[in-house]
Amino acid sequence: MGKPGQRETNISSPSSLPRRVSAAGLEEALEISPDALLIINQAETIVMANEQVAALFGYRREELYELQLEVLLPHYLNIAHLNQWEPYFSAPHLQTMGSGPHQRGRRKDGSEFPLDISLRAVLVEDDLLIISTIRDMSEQRRAERERAQQLEHICQQAHMLELSHTEQRRLELTVQDLQAHHAQSSAHLLLLQKIIDALPNSVSLVYGEDARLLFSNRAAASLWGAEWHSDQPLEEFLTNNNISVTNIQGHPVTAQELAMPHAARQGATTKYQQGTIHRLTGPSLPVLVNAVPLDSSQGWHLLRQTTDAQGSAQPVLTESVMLVTYQDVSTLKENEYLKDEFIGIAAHELRNLMAILKGFTSMLVYQTARGKGVELPEWQREALYEIKEVTVRMDKLTGDLLDVTRLQAGNQALSRKPTDLVALTQHIMAQWQMTTERHVISLDTTFSSLVLEIDRVLIEQVLSNLLSNAIKYSAEGGPIELAIREEKEPHAILLSIRDHGIGIPARQQTRIFGRFVRAENARASEITGTGLGLYLSRELVERHRGRLWFESSEGIGSTFFMRLPY
Repeated sequence: MGKPGQRETNISSPSSLPRRVSAAGLEEALEISPDALLIINQAETIVMANEQVAALFGYRREELYELQLEVLLPHYLNIAHLNQWEPYFSAPHLQTMGSGPHQRGRRKDGSEFPLDISLRAVLVEDDLLIISTIRDMSEQRRAERERAQQLEHICQQAHMLELSHTEQRRLELTVQDLQAHHAQSSAHLLLLQKIIDALPNSVSLVYGEDARLLFSNRAAASLWGAEWHSDQPLEEFLTNNNISVTNIQGHPVTAQELAMPHAARQGATTKYQQGTIHRLTGPSLPVLVNAVPLDSSQGWHLLRQTTDAQGSAQPVLTESVMLVTYQDVSTLKENEYLKDEFIGIAAHELRNLMAILKGFTSMLVYQTARGKGVELPEWQREALYEIKEVTVRMDKLTGDLLDVTRLQAGNQALSRKPTDLVALTQHIMAQWQMTTERHVISLDTTFSSLVLEIDRVLIEQVLSNLLSNAIKYSAEGGPIELAIREEKEPHAILLSIRDHGIGIPARQQTRIFGRFVRAENARASEITGTGLGLYLSRELVERHRGRLWFESSEGIGSTFFMRLPY
């Protein structure tokens, strides 16, 4: 090091080599860390500290700089601490010094508190510095004292009852077993805490319909970019820290619509809910959320104390507890974006080729039908018609793939304009009626005109998808009934399309809006399709802040409902 007063440090062992970091990187880590952090040089002088350390020891942040480490330690422990620091600087490594009785801190006002310390050595330029993570263990010590007092109370009660020697001995053995069990449980809990803190995903335990925090690991603070305090409701935490959440379509989600409160109200597991966390500082994070209500019949509940009429404390059971995990899926989203970009490029090129093939095929079919050019044999005319049908289907597939990639990339912008929904629906009905003689398409509505602010092209695409499905999946024919009506709560327009076709099997209904998903009975009936139409339709309706859903019975038919805000 070459600085006066500093010890020579042996860092030649590969396992003990400190990580080299920049001063700017160290300062940034200090600011974003949810834990109390001190940076100390070899002379045991504080060179950096964050606000959490200042608050923990009762100093202003600037007061800590250039202070000796011994100022933060009780006088009677200074020698013991220095004896620990001496060998550590000789061979620095990642080390947890623990939270035993000899680990205590001293605040500016002279008060002391138990603490837990972890050390990590880093090299900044050529200076060896030590990062010290400090945790206040006061609450844990208080809980341990309460349990010890309970055990002592049992012993006192035994003597007051003047039990026989044999009974006293039996009780003493029971108390010893309890003490041993308590020590073992504490060790297990400490190990569990360390394991959960080491997990890369955010893990939280919450309770109640307003999702109040019981416990969270270190990754949770990093994910939210803020500290969620114990017993604080989720909505209050988000509001206080200017954190917002959007769903997979990019629409804002209220605190009550998030996975935690939703799972609490419904009492059911919420799995794989996608969304994006928008923080005041740092980039937005796409996340995957799971919320699991823990079974109260197996002991998972919150035990609270209340006071009875005589003023005595009584334990009572309150709200159920939920386990919630948040997984940062930024890398997965980036890979998905690259995949969708490739599909988009490939689909675009294929569509250009299909357009050329479709154009020449249509021209040959048209000229042959009009007797122009060399007369083709029957088998060649049939081949041309088959090629034309295939190119139409390929054009539809590539168009759907392009729409999917635009949606996934967020490039499907809406062009809202005043549009008469009744006239648009009648226009689409007329187009599809020309394609079938087995179906009768009708519209039931009291509106002669109904103007909404919508993207005409996209809603036309949705209506075409739904009508084509109604025709395709009712191959035997029959009525296809459309209806448009107004809803008061919420104020919206509801359009429904009902067919009497093969319906959707009940076991597949929850997945039918997925990409490339097709019902089993459709495949068995050899009905062609890409499995993208319903996925695209729902996405386009939801981008209008609407909703698309259905009711269906296999062998009876399906009714699809589209609600648009009015």
